Amino acid sequence: MKKFLIILLVGICSLSAFVVFAETNFGQNLSMGSSGTDVFNLQKLLNSDSETQVSDSGEGSPGKETNYFGKKTKTALEKFQTKYSDNVLKPLGLTTATGFLGQTTRTFINEHFGTTTEETSTEEKKVPVIKAVKPKFISKLGATTTIIADHLSETNRSTNNIELETYDDLVAEDGSVSFILKLSFIHKLKNEIALNNDVLKKLQEQDESLGKEFFLNMVADTIQGIEIVDGKKVLPIKFVVSNFYGDSKSFKAYLDIVSLLR
Repeated sequence: MKKFLIILLVGICSLSAFVVFAETNFGQNLSMGSSGTDVFNLQKLLNSDSETQVSDSGEGSPGKETNYFGKKTKTALEKFQTKYSDNVLKPLGLTTATGFLGQTTRTFINEHFGTTTEETSTEEKKVPVIKAVKPKFISKLGATTTIIADHLSETNRSTNNIELETYDDLVAEDGSVSFILKLSFIHKLKNEIALNNDVLKKLQEQDESLGKEFFLNMVADTIQGIEIVDGKKVLPIKFVVSNFYGDSKSFKAYLDIVSLLR
């Protein structure tokens, strides 16, 4: 059985009574988009006081805390900071709450409240599980990419490892989320190729085999991490989907570089 401590603090700080586990402290900053156990514990703490509740019902409400730091958590933390402004805002010269769990707010909470170390329930461990990414070979700029996954929430976030592109507030429909990849580095390469169009023409005049396809393949060969899959020069791309409960494991698809550069 976990030991817990009932803390009643009154007086100078005008703190309310909180029932908390005093075994763990916040060790990292938290902000919009953060996820993990610390976020769950923060929501538990905020929900301990009716004045700083994350939500009255649904995800984030008392007993239904999640591992995702969204707009409701930010608003609730702002209420907490406003309530204890003498301790967390004034020392920094601030008059308005930030909704950011930084060092000053963390220290104040750790010293006066502690955090709950309760494990999340089975329901709260339902992070997304990616089943497929369509298309597997992404070959056209502006085309829709669809991620099919279990345990998607009403709003989701997708991240890929190509320039750490992130797509927020994706709405799930029938177990999938769809969006258009930015692929800014491909756009930059296409612009550079267009600027060298005169050079390409001169090369082709000297040797007909040195056409645009030859040049595009040369460009593809200069990109770090290029692989040959099904006869295509591709760049592996890994997707991660996040919901209120956490992040999925990464799932691999491929960028068909030569087709994207055409």
